[in-house]
Amino acid sequence: MSVLVAAAGCADDASCPSAGQFALTAPDGFAQLGPTGTVTIAWTGDGDPVADLALRAIATDGVADVALPAARLGDGQLAWDGTDGAGARVPAANYRVGGAVAASGGCGPLTITPDDLHLIVVMGVRLPAQPITFTGAQADRAVAVTTVSRVSVPFELAVDPDAAVDGDELVFAAATIPGEFTPMARSYPFPGTTVGGAAIPAGAYDLVATFAGARTRGPRLTWTP
Repeated sequence: MSVLVAAAGCADDASCPSAGQFALTAPDGFAQLGPTGTVTIAWTGDGDPVADLALRAIATDGVADVALPAARLGDGQLAWDGTDGAGARVPAANYRVGGAVAASGGCGPLTITPDDLHLIVVMGVRLPAQPITFTGAQADRAVAVTTVSRVSVPFELAVDPDAAVDGDELVFAAATIPGEFTPMARSYPFPGTTVGGAAIPAGAYDLVATFAGARTRGPRLTWTP
């Protein structure tokens, strides 16, 4: 399936990518990228094999637009581990693949239009960006998150008193997230107790989420019972 908007004119003796000659072949539908591993993006196309191919992963809900690893037309594929150019994990989201083939060898540039036929599902959870303050006097205490997964996965929310110490997290919400086609907004109450009923002491904590076995660290959460 071709995903091109347009190809500029080519020299008569040049073999240039066109709507009938260039196509993304993977992912075919969608591929899911978990906390580790890579996903393969592949293509076929005629044209100068050394032409630069600049692909991008563009979140369907607008949270990110990142450059994929550099490639050339003749490479035929690349592997993406879900990080941006600085090595940071991109936000959990559904990403469409798009971009461009650069002008080369008498061929004009070619636009690759992102669409839902070539999706990468970066599974995970998005936590609030701003610090949270809860008090016992508040009638409504809830933490809003967004989850992304095409398969059912376990999920926990906890407060962590010390990032340098493993195992001291205080879990206050636990659920099983079903597989869903789009990122889903969710809200979990902060009861001031753990899921086992123990009181959470007053203090400043890191908000952390465990999703499919991977941990995401969020903002500071200050609790005053």
